[in-house]
Amino acid sequence: MPIAKTMTLMIPVRNVQAAPLRVSLESMKRQTHRFDEVVVSDFASYEPFKSDIEELCSQYQKELNVKYVYTSPPDIDLEIPDRTLDKILSVHLWQMNYNIGIRNSKSDLIIISGSDRVFADDVGGIMLDFYNYWCGRSPKKEAWLSGRVRDLSRVPEISELDDFEKLMTEARSRGGYGFMGTSKKWLHEVQGLDETIRWCADIDLARRARFDGVPVIWITHGRAANRQKRYGKILHLTTHGKSIRKFGGADVTDIARRGKWFIHRTDGNRKVVRNNESWGIFTETKLRRAFERTKMTHDELNESLRQRREDPRKWLRTHA
Repeated sequence: MPIAKTMTLMIPVRNVQAAPLRVSLESMKRQTHRFDEVVVSDFASYEPFKSDIEELCSQYQKELNVKYVYTSPPDIDLEIPDRTLDKILSVHLWQMNYNIGIRNSKSDLIIISGSDRVFADDVGGIMLDFYNYWCGRSPKKEAWLSGRVRDLSRVPEISELDDFEKLMTEARSRGGYGFMGTSKKWLHEVQGLDETIRWCADIDLARRARFDGVPVIWITHGRAANRQKRYGKILHLTTHGKSIRKFGGADVTDIARRGKWFIHRTDGNRKVVRNNESWGIFTETKLRRAFERTKMTHDELNESLRQRREDPRKWLRTHA
């Protein structure tokens, strides 16, 4: 008997363009095994982003069972410049957006991805198949799934989705994060992603799965072939021009800096449950702590970004 029968695709968004999200939803329409619902969790997007995303979700609500969940920005009287506050919400509290989406998902299996992901038409069925297969081999009857992506440096036309293999030939291999997924039951047991982590919270959650005895499965081409399945490949639309680097789309300095910080952070904390009982709910205390962790004013933030652009290696030595 399959352990998971229903699937939710959860997409966290904040101030994103509607075009890549539309293409992503269109790729959901082409699934041979459709997701039972798509939850778009929007944490405090500004206008016109909010209206555009909400309207787009309403267009696909009937066909894909899209649920748009909007969380209002905090109304807290802190002497923080708007751009600095926006930076805190985007970085320090991004995990909260994931958690709100998780708590609004109803299916057995929750797949978390991005608004700029495009899926081949067999991804949904393969995810459900792999999850149930590895749950059957796990003493905990649980599994954690992760998959990789390839970069496509443009937003394709909707008609191009009919020839996904052609898009794959244009994409660059990056090997980065494409999606993560596990059961709603386990995500609620561990109370979601750690909201105190600035970066790599998805990797941290996979590490906690290992701590809890849950097998972590990377869906690769080899694994897919062994299970007599063709892995449904995923494209990452690198639509943000400034984020595209010559190193296959990844920011190498970011990877090194975040990696050092992340290993130090998680090696000393092997607790499976990190959040308190109010996980996914914004509090003034969380914002104040996040602001204290930044230790920088608006001007200092801009100066730090300028130094990073001019001398990434020196900036990395200073901030790693």
